[in-house]
Amino acid sequence: MKLDTLDAATLKEIDSTPGDKRGLFLRCFGLKIASKDNARKKASAIAAYLRFKERAKTEEIVPSPSENGGEGLGGIRTAKRVVALTEDEALDPETIMRRMGYDPDEWELVRWKAVLNDWDVTMKLRRVLGYDHNGRPYYIDEPETHTNYQYKCELTLKPIPNAVTEKMILDILTTVEFPTVEPYKYKNTQQFLLELPIVDFHLGKRAGNMCLEIEVELYKAVIMDILGQLSTFKLIPEVIHYILGQDFFHVDGKNEDTSAGTPMKTTAPWTDIYDVGTELLLWTVEQLRPISPVELIYVPGNHDSTSSFSAANMLKHVYTKEPNVIVDAIDYPRKYRQYGITMLGHSHGRDEGKQRIKTIMQEEAPEMWGATSVREFHMGDLHHEEAREEGGITFRRMSALTMLDGWHVNKAYTARRKAQAILWDKQRGKWLTIDSNVTV
Repeated sequence: MKLDTLDAATLKEIDSTPGDKRGLFLRCFGLKIASKDNARKKASAIAAYLRFKERAKTEEIVPSPSENGGEGLGGIRTAKRVVALTEDEALDPETIMRRMGYDPDEWELVRWKAVLNDWDVTMKLRRVLGYDHNGRPYYIDEPETHTNYQYKCELTLKPIPNAVTEKMILDILTTVEFPTVEPYKYKNTQQFLLELPIVDFHLGKRAGNMCLEIEVELYKAVIMDILGQLSTFKLIPEVIHYILGQDFFHVDGKNEDTSAGTPMKTTAPWTDIYDVGTELLLWTVEQLRPISPVELIYVPGNHDSTSSFSAANMLKHVYTKEPNVIVDAIDYPRKYRQYGITMLGHSHGRDEGKQRIKTIMQEEAPEMWGATSVREFHMGDLHHEEAREEGGITFRRMSALTMLDGWHVNKAYTARRKAQAILWDKQRGKWLTIDSNVTV
């Protein structure tokens, strides 16, 4: 719980709860506070902050003076507000923008500053370690000291013309009527999990003789090769995990750049890439679900976070009434799953660093860690296969299907193009790896 997420309704709840405030914290925040006096002090501190926050709203928006009715040329505006931030958040302009009500997908930041004020609040609260596949938070019982500092923030922004935002995509998806999906009945499945971590496809990347038609043909051939090998050995998994995202698309929108704004060369307009890609994802699910129940797990990449997020939500709505297709479309950088004695972590593996990734699994999913004896973290991003074992975890980089472009050639990256499927036995852990090598 961060103070800046609380509002006037919280203040009203505090003021309307007489006497012992421990029930208030349990009811509103899920916090168990042993001491009656401690709960009273915490409630008083939160109430004082919220009253201060209400007073600070008087300087929330100050438009730039101009002839255009309160906004500068091109819609440029200045916003000021006192915001509660941690020290790290105060260094991140995107976080400040969101706290002040501006979506970075809709507004371009011209300049900004955050000046430390004199008022802060420190509290000891349970820490949210992560979220399950239903989006529910899970906590650690050890309290964490959390300090919210007051910063006087000032932003100068201008609107991004014709911006396509995640909210717009979700609003559209909620109004679409999707066709009825016929369910399948399963029998004679065996106690193993089929994991399909096909990462870094980079659909639409301009390299060699690639075009969308060839890329689609390649992807379908790989899926059918893996399923054909399963059929040859008469293997029927109990469940299939198919990993979404992970740079499935090469670019993230009409500017044909990555999520961070790096320009890319593509084989087609981004609208064609997205249209072909979503159709290919639907085709893939329809190949998998006649075999076994399927869980689709969205893991953000660094090239296509918005495109893959919207594609994951599209699939979620298509299969919303099909109980044997579960779609985890939550926008969280790491996902964890347990199958028997095995714990699997999924991340693109770009931002955690070699040191932080060593302990993040234990911290974000401690119960799953304690219930398993085989643990692996599967990552993409580097386009080549490697594995190392450290601290009871195997860290595995997965191979990529994408073709080498000029940048990779110049850097002497010459990894083998292939996709992998991994079979996990419920009682023995990693059982079998299926390689599907790309032949050109």
